[in-house]
Amino acid sequence: MAYNIIYRGSPSFRGYLVWFIVAFSLIALGYVVHPLLILLSLPFFMIPLIDKLRHTYIIATNEIVQRTGIIRTVTQSATFKHITGLTVHQGIAGKILGYATITIDTSGGATNKEFSWKFVRKAHDISMMIRKKIQ
Repeated sequence: MAYNIIYRGSPSFRGYLVWFIVAFSLIALGYVVHPLLILLSLPFFMIPLIDKLRHTYIIATNEIVQRTGIIRTVTQSATFKHITGLTVHQGIAGKILGYATITIDTSGGATNKEFSWKFVRKAHDISMMIRKKIQ
């Protein structure tokens, strides 16, 4: 699929801060209590990394695209004329750390889709880009 990309992004590591805090806590406890705890910290590093690599968000000149997956990739797209709703949700942690979730609703008969872009930095700017394309 050929298109000109206006924006390409993926989840921000800031959204995974809790995972990293747990991982570093387990490493610290591993030095004090038992070294096995250091091994237990590995999933708390790997899960956010894999999740970040799995998601790609794209705004092109005529559509939005969401790619999910590493080995098996699923690509969803919707033209701007099919976008019916756009919501930016930013909780307390998101306000402090500068990320939000953008939810994009689309129409199109039996192919109604909802795109959920999580942990997006500068989400309000990104949503304004999409809103300008919708109008």
